[in-house]
Amino acid sequence: MADWHAPSAEPPVVQVAGVSKSFGERRVLQDVSLQVPRGRVVGLLGRNGAGKTTLMKSLLGTSTVDSGTVEVFGAAPGPELAHRVGVAMDGIGFYPAATVHKELTIWARALGVPASRIADVIDLVELSGHERQRCARLSTGQKQRLRLATALLVPTVELLMLDEPANGLDPDGIRWVRRFIREMAASGKTVLVSSHQLGEMENTVDDVLLLDRGRIVHSGSLHEFTAGGQFPLEERFFEVVGGMTS
Repeated sequence: MADWHAPSAEPPVVQVAGVSKSFGERRVLQDVSLQVPRGRVVGLLGRNGAGKTTLMKSLLGTSTVDSGTVEVFGAAPGPELAHRVGVAMDGIGFYPAATVHKELTIWARALGVPASRIADVIDLVELSGHERQRCARLSTGQKQRLRLATALLVPTVELLMLDEPANGLDPDGIRWVRRFIREMAASGKTVLVSSHQLGEMENTVDDVLLLDRGRIVHSGSLHEFTAGGQFPLEERFFEVVGGMTS
């Protein structure tokens, strides 16, 4: 379990108030309100279909909401977030024929980042020696590291939004991602991470945002949610959202 420490007294990085969103007749988010404190690792948890991806897209401004307000760094999401928010999600693909260096060059140009930054992020995610390897031939773990490198290309990034960063990784890769996330938080960044791997989240996050059927059913510290570690995160998860019924 991640060591507990009190949330920052600074204004939250993300503030969502009364947000609802529907696709046709299907209500995906229902009156969602939450905060993401600065300098914390926040786990966004929930089953498939709980609304996690829609919520993350609303924070990026790539999905509009039907009602309520979304603020990131005190303002509605806009193009300027590209220089303050780094994103690593499965929906962001690579050019298969491109090498690692070429892929990052493409992103650097799009973001207006100097080419000199590429070597920095390659070193940061420990992909040194793979610069000329084609993206299509990278291992699952290497692809996840490349996504993280892309998210960190802009040196002014303050918030990282990660969707299943340890998905498909072996134990060594999972351990590396966990350490990387904690190091980012220790450096002053805020990390919002969505994952189904409850055991791993218990060792990684400071706070828990639990979504169920489009509603926030818990928002607070992991320490509080697990009663100081007396109960496993997985056990508390199912206590709150209930087990699956056939």
